[in-house]
Amino acid sequence: MVIKTKQSKTLFKSGQLVDLHIHTNYVDGKNSVEEILKEAERKNIKAISITDHNTVVAYKEINKKNLKKLYSGKIFVGMEINVTYKNYALEVLAYNFDINKIKKVSWFTKENYELVQKKRIQSLIKIADILGLEYNLKNLESYKSNGAVLFFDEILKYEKNKQILKQHKVKSLEHLYREQYQNEKGLFYTGYDGLYPTIEEIKKIINDAGGIIVLAHAFNVYKYKNETKIAKELAKNGLIDGIECYHRRYKQSDINCAIKIADKYGLVKTGGSDCHDLKKHPLAFALKSKQDIIL
Repeated sequence: MVIKTKQSKTLFKSGQLVDLHIHTNYVDGKNSVEEILKEAERKNIKAISITDHNTVVAYKEINKKNLKKLYSGKIFVGMEINVTYKNYALEVLAYNFDINKIKKVSWFTKENYELVQKKRIQSLIKIADILGLEYNLKNLESYKSNGAVLFFDEILKYEKNKQILKQHKVKSLEHLYREQYQNEKGLFYTGYDGLYPTIEEIKKIINDAGGIIVLAHAFNVYKYKNETKIAKELAKNGLIDGIECYHRRYKQSDINCAIKIADKYGLVKTGGSDCHDLKKHPLAFALKSKQDIIL
């Protein structure tokens, strides 16, 4: 049932539900693989892809389960990967690659993932110390999930920290992560040297494994002022095979822009909930056209 074939094409009918951007508790999601599959079946979603960050460990579980009892739709192999492009931190969604061909790639090993999170936390601690922020070091010793999010969750527990951060116009956890950590002008920016591969490297790795890469949540998420320019550059320079045209945080203008770029450069169009918690992020969106998803 898990589709792995190179350049396989699947067309869906207008109005059907799909979700090609879902996270599980193997990394930073709240729900198990089984919970995701059962919910997808309950909602009659025709196709899904679990896209955990920098790992495909969920598919080991999927391939062991009796899927006919849990989910009757199509499952596309997927993964969300942290990459760099120039001075920007971005994420791409990889689909339909041969898992066996990328198993030994260092970027996707459990050891590397945890090492990256440890480095993230260590860099952020240095900034916290300079700012005089409180934190409990023991709460920062888990490297199984996003280190930056873990760190920001920790410092937001303390009232003293909230007052210090308020002086720097920090608004929320998302604001800390997207605008103060990923943005090179942000208060918590630490750079990405050695943390993430370049988008060029990842495109070659995934393409060589028979898959494609899609620019994830291109608009209204990264908070870069020139998001449209970045997306167009990536498309024009052949650095992406597709663009996520539907996302829960998109405005209609974002959807229109993504579709326009995809059409101009002949890119694959995808979409998904980017679900990290079924209670907060309902699965699926309805296809507007049977041509929306071609993997």
